[in-house]
Amino acid sequence: GEERDEERVKEMAASLEDFTTERVLRGIYLFRCHEVTELLAALETLGEFIAERPKIRLVVIDSVAFHFRQDFQDMALRTTILSKMTNRLMSIATSQQVAVVTVNQVTVKPQARGPARLVPALGESYAHACTTRVILSWENDERVAFITKSPRLAQAKARFVVTNDGIRDAPRKRQRDD
Repeated sequence: GEERDEERVKEMAASLEDFTTERVLRGIYLFRCHEVTELLAALETLGEFIAERPKIRLVVIDSVAFHFRQDFQDMALRTTILSKMTNRLMSIATSQQVAVVTVNQVTVKPQARGPARLVPALGESYAHACTTRVILSWENDERVAFITKSPRLAQAKARFVVTNDGIRDAPRKRQRDD
Protein backbone atom coordinates (compact mmCIF):
# COMPACT_ATOMS: atom_id res chain seq x y z
CA GLY A 1 0.00 0.00 0.00
CA GLU A 2 1.08 3.41 1.07
CA GLU A 3 4.47 2.31 2.46
CA ARG A 4 5.35 0.63 -0.84
CA ASP A 5 4.42 3.81 -2.75
CA GLU A 6 6.70 5.89 -0.52
CA GLU A 7 9.49 3.38 -1.06
CA ARG A 8 9.08 3.63 -4.85
CA VAL A 9 9.19 7.43 -4.71
CA LYS A 10 12.43 7.27 -2.69
CA GLU A 11 13.94 4.80 -5.18
CA MET A 12 12.99 7.03 -8.11
CA ALA A 13 14.46 10.11 -6.40
CA ALA A 14 17.72 8.22 -5.74
CA SER A 15 17.83 7.10 -9.39
CA LEU A 16 17.43 10.67 -10.61
CA GLU A 17 20.38 11.83 -8.50
CA ASP A 18 22.61 9.44 -10.45
CA PHE A 19 21.01 10.32 -13.79
CA THR A 20 23.68 12.57 -15.28
CA THR A 21 24.86 13.13 -18.82
CA GLU A 22 28.24 11.57 -18.00
CA ARG A 23 26.63 8.45 -16.55
CA VAL A 24 24.30 8.03 -19.53
CA LEU A 25 27.15 8.46 -22.01
CA ARG A 26 29.21 5.83 -20.16
CA GLY A 27 26.55 3.32 -21.17
CA ILE A 28 26.64 4.15 -24.89
CA TYR A 29 29.07 2.44 -27.24
CA LEU A 30 29.63 3.89 -30.70
CA PHE A 31 31.02 2.02 -33.67
CA ARG A 32 31.54 4.33 -36.62
CA CYS A 33 31.43 2.30 -39.83
CA HIS A 34 32.54 4.14 -42.96
CA GLU A 35 31.71 1.36 -45.40
CA VAL A 36 29.63 -1.79 -45.58
CA THR A 37 32.65 -4.04 -44.90
CA GLU A 38 33.22 -2.29 -41.56
CA LEU A 39 29.54 -2.63 -40.70
CA LEU A 40 29.57 -6.37 -41.42
CA ALA A 41 32.77 -6.83 -39.40
CA ALA A 42 31.18 -5.00 -36.44
CA LEU A 43 28.11 -7.25 -36.67
CA GLU A 44 30.32 -10.37 -36.59
CA THR A 45 31.63 -9.43 -33.15
CA LEU A 46 28.47 -7.72 -31.84
CA GLY A 47 26.98 -10.79 -30.14
CA GLU A 48 30.15 -11.41 -28.14
CA PHE A 49 30.47 -7.69 -27.35
CA ILE A 50 26.94 -7.64 -25.90
CA ALA A 51 27.46 -10.90 -24.00
CA GLU A 52 30.43 -9.27 -22.21
CA ARG A 53 28.24 -6.27 -21.29
CA PRO A 54 24.91 -7.66 -20.05
CA LYS A 55 23.43 -4.22 -19.37
CA ILE A 56 23.17 -3.51 -23.11
CA ARG A 57 19.50 -3.63 -24.06
CA LEU A 58 19.40 -1.69 -27.35
CA VAL A 59 21.34 -1.74 -30.61
CA VAL A 60 20.77 1.06 -33.13
CA ILE A 61 22.14 1.04 -36.65
CA ASP A 62 21.91 4.44 -38.28
CA SER A 63 21.71 4.21 -41.20
CA VAL A 64 21.57 0.85 -42.94
CA ALA A 65 20.45 2.49 -46.15
CA PHE A 66 23.50 4.74 -46.33
CA HIS A 67 25.92 1.88 -47.01
CA PHE A 68 23.62 -0.20 -49.16
CA ARG A 69 22.56 2.68 -51.39
CA GLN A 70 26.11 3.99 -51.89
CA ASP A 71 28.45 1.02 -52.13
CA PHE A 72 26.71 -1.40 -54.50
CA GLN A 73 26.41 -1.70 -58.25
CA ASP A 74 25.46 -5.41 -58.14
CA MET A 75 21.89 -5.53 -56.81
CA ALA A 76 21.83 -9.33 -56.39
CA LEU A 77 24.95 -9.13 -54.19
CA ARG A 78 23.41 -6.24 -52.26
CA THR A 79 20.24 -8.23 -51.61
CA THR A 80 22.22 -11.28 -50.45
CA ILE A 81 24.41 -9.29 -48.05
CA LEU A 82 21.45 -7.29 -46.74
CA SER A 83 19.54 -10.51 -46.08
CA LYS A 84 22.48 -12.09 -44.23
CA MET A 85 22.92 -8.92 -42.18
CA THR A 86 19.22 -8.88 -41.27
CA ASN A 87 19.34 -12.53 -40.22
CA ARG A 88 22.43 -11.83 -38.10
CA LEU A 89 20.68 -8.93 -36.37
CA MET A 90 17.60 -11.07 -35.68
CA SER A 91 19.81 -13.79 -34.23
CA ILE A 92 21.60 -11.28 -31.98
CA ALA A 93 18.29 -9.77 -30.86
CA THR A 94 16.97 -13.21 -29.89
CA SER A 95 20.11 -14.71 -28.34
CA GLN A 96 21.13 -11.57 -26.42
CA GLN A 97 17.58 -10.40 -25.66
CA VAL A 98 18.17 -6.89 -26.99
CA ALA A 99 16.02 -4.61 -29.10
CA VAL A 100 17.51 -3.85 -32.51
CA VAL A 101 16.53 -0.69 -34.36
CA THR A 102 17.72 -0.15 -37.90
CA VAL A 103 17.23 3.19 -39.56
CA ASN A 104 16.30 3.05 -43.21
CA GLN A 105 15.54 5.92 -45.52
CA VAL A 106 12.52 6.42 -47.71
CA THR A 107 12.24 7.34 -51.33
CA VAL A 108 9.38 8.32 -53.61
CA LYS A 109 8.00 5.77 -56.06
CA PRO A 110 5.96 7.14 -58.96
CA GLN A 111 2.64 5.41 -59.56
CA ALA A 112 1.02 4.75 -62.95
CA ARG A 113 -2.16 6.31 -61.57
CA GLY A 114 -2.40 8.67 -58.67
CA PRO A 115 0.23 10.42 -56.62
CA ALA A 116 3.69 9.01 -55.92
CA ARG A 117 4.08 7.18 -52.63
CA LEU A 118 6.81 6.83 -50.02
CA VAL A 119 8.55 3.47 -50.01
CA PRO A 120 11.49 2.04 -48.01
CA ALA A 121 14.77 2.92 -49.73
CA LEU A 122 16.10 -0.62 -49.50
CA GLY A 123 13.02 -2.16 -51.02
CA GLU A 124 10.01 -4.06 -49.81
CA SER A 125 11.89 -7.30 -49.07
CA TYR A 126 14.07 -5.52 -46.51
CA ALA A 127 11.06 -3.69 -45.10
CA HIS A 128 9.18 -6.97 -44.63
CA ALA A 129 12.10 -8.48 -42.72
CA CYS A 130 11.49 -5.95 -39.94
CA THR A 131 9.09 -6.98 -37.19
CA THR A 132 7.80 -3.48 -36.52
CA ARG A 133 8.04 -0.51 -38.86
CA VAL A 134 7.64 3.08 -37.69
CA ILE A 135 7.88 6.08 -39.98
CA LEU A 136 9.08 9.26 -38.31
CA SER A 137 8.13 12.46 -40.10
CA TRP A 138 6.99 16.03 -39.77
CA GLU A 139 3.41 17.18 -40.32
CA ASN A 140 2.47 20.83 -39.90
CA ASP A 141 5.63 21.56 -37.89
CA GLU A 142 5.00 18.61 -35.55
CA ARG A 143 6.92 15.38 -35.20
CA VAL A 144 4.83 12.31 -35.97
CA ALA A 145 5.46 8.59 -35.45
CA PHE A 146 3.34 6.36 -37.68
CA ILE A 147 3.23 2.62 -37.02
CA THR A 148 2.86 1.00 -40.43
CA LYS A 149 3.61 -2.59 -39.45
CA SER A 150 3.44 -4.38 -36.12
CA PRO A 151 2.53 -7.86 -34.92
CA ARG A 152 0.69 -6.39 -31.91
CA LEU A 153 -0.42 -2.87 -32.76
CA ALA A 154 -2.84 -1.47 -35.29
CA GLN A 155 -1.67 1.22 -37.67
CA ALA A 156 -1.69 4.48 -35.74
CA LYS A 157 -0.16 7.95 -35.57
CA ALA A 158 1.19 9.75 -32.53
CA ARG A 159 2.40 13.34 -32.35
CA PHE A 160 5.40 13.86 -30.08
CA VAL A 161 7.93 16.43 -28.94
CA VAL A 162 11.53 16.04 -27.83
CA THR A 163 12.22 17.93 -24.60
CA ASN A 164 14.97 18.14 -22.01
CA ASP A 165 12.94 15.53 -20.10
CA GLY A 166 12.82 13.11 -23.03
CA ILE A 167 10.21 12.20 -25.63
CA ARG A 168 6.69 13.28 -24.68
CA ASP A 169 3.22 13.40 -26.22
CA ALA A 170 2.73 16.60 -28.18
CA PRO A 171 0.44 19.05 -26.41
CA ARG A 172 -3.06 19.03 -27.83
CA LYS A 173 -3.93 22.07 -29.86
CA ARG A 174 -6.95 24.01 -28.65
CA GLN A 175 -9.79 24.39 -31.06
CA ARG A 176 -10.56 28.05 -31.65
CA ASP A 177 -14.15 29.22 -31.58
CA ASP A 178 -14.57 31.26 -34.77
